[in-house]
Amino acid sequence: MTSQMTLVALLWGAVGGFLALQSLANLLAVGFCLHGLLLTRWKRLAKKGALGAINYTVNLKLLVRVAGYGLLFFLLLKTGDGLVRREFRFGYVGTPLLLAGSTAFLVVSVCFRAVLRRLAVVWKMSHQFDYAERRQRTRMLKR
Repeated sequence: MTSQMTLVALLWGAVGGFLALQSLANLLAVGFCLHGLLLTRWKRLAKKGALGAINYTVNLKLLVRVAGYGLLFFLLLKTGDGLVRREFRFGYVGTPLLLAGSTAFLVVSVCFRAVLRRLAVVWKMSHQFDYAERRQRTRMLKR
């Protein structure tokens, strides 16, 4: 294995691990948003003037934004994989797989807590009444 292949395996492992983690997190966030939409719809169907029901526009805006990020990270992952395989003849076998996998695992383990915190915020925005509006007002006041 050449030094160039080692460098490619380490770099692609780090970038690929980060992109895969972000794609998975955004896919999970899309599920949170859809669950919040269905929950809000159910509350409105059960009671005409449902208290504590989240505004549809909040969930829809969040859903579109998170789905866009998820699509972007997935496309970057797919494009990067094609580039690495085509330009550097990188194969997922043997030592390159071990190097790329261990680097990807290291990056995922470092970034995992931040992703969990972000997913908790997405859950609160899509499920807690008035959380998104309060968060937006707080951010506007800080500027």
